[in-house]
Amino acid sequence: KLGKDISIPLIGVYNKFDDIDFYKLPKDYIMKTNHGSHTNIIVRNGNLNKNLAKLKFDEWLSKDWSWWGYEMFYKPISRKIIIEKFMSDGNIALTDYKFLCFNGKPIYCQAMTDRGTNHMALNYYDMNWNPCKEISHCDLPANYNKINTKPKTFEQMKEYATILSKDFKFVRVDFYEIESKVYFGELTFVPAASYIKYKNPNTDFEFGKLLVL
Repeated sequence: KLGKDISIPLIGVYNKFDDIDFYKLPKDYIMKTNHGSHTNIIVRNGNLNKNLAKLKFDEWLSKDWSWWGYEMFYKPISRKIIIEKFMSDGNIALTDYKFLCFNGKPIYCQAMTDRGTNHMALNYYDMNWNPCKEISHCDLPANYNKINTKPKTFEQMKEYATILSKDFKFVRVDFYEIESKVYFGELTFVPAASYIKYKNPNTDFEFGKLLVL
């Protein structure tokens, strides 16, 4: 729908770990499965413990994620290992722009910075990039001392989120901004398997009002 240039460059797709020819890979890349969560390894300068990585991917590929969070749409996925180009926007980790789209319309954007560190910040914004301080997670408290700068491509992200979400009642559409260019992250139909708890109990009701079934 958006063209191939929107995707993170793909290096290879494999059925199992033993199919990977590591001699043909660049020094920096990302390895992950296509059917799970937190099933990834970041490789820099070719530093990879292959024996340990094989144990992890063998375990990850054997796991049925449809039962972990009762998200049954994971069940029919043909499980693969994907290797993508390592991408950086100059931060500790890529800043994630996650658009919460209801009935084909982006309403809120989560901006997640420094993911996977003790300094991770998760902030909510409306579609005019006004911070929504009333929305925050109990388990991921928003760090409003680190308000994110509005991405240069924010309007383009909104347009893309609208296109990608138009066929769904709800979906979260994720993007990255790298060197003033938008890259697609993923579509998420049940963020955090619906286990997110908000500090303000009214948030669930407000989100529910936006969902028209």
